[in-house]
Amino acid sequence: MERISRTEEKRRLAGGSRISLNIKEWVKSMGSIKPDYIVRAVKNRQGKDKWTDIGVAYTSTKGIITVYLSALPLNDKIVLIPVKKG
Repeated sequence: MERISRTEEKRRLAGGSRISLNIKEWVKSMGSIKPDYIVRAVKNRQGKDKWTDIGVAYTSTKGIITVYLSALPLNDKIVLIPVKKG
């Protein structure tokens, strides 16, 4: 099995382009293609929920939701927040 660096792994996963871990920058780079959902991880800290953006999701014409994550959640709860259109 070939061993590659983390940077090389990210480059390969991105198809040769640079991966940005900032969701807002990534969505801007998509141009006119806006996500249908923002994906957030929810973690309870001291009795309050802390929400962290970790990806975006798109709905296909067949109703299938495809999720793109820039980070993996450390807990067991993620939510899809619909993006306001218009």
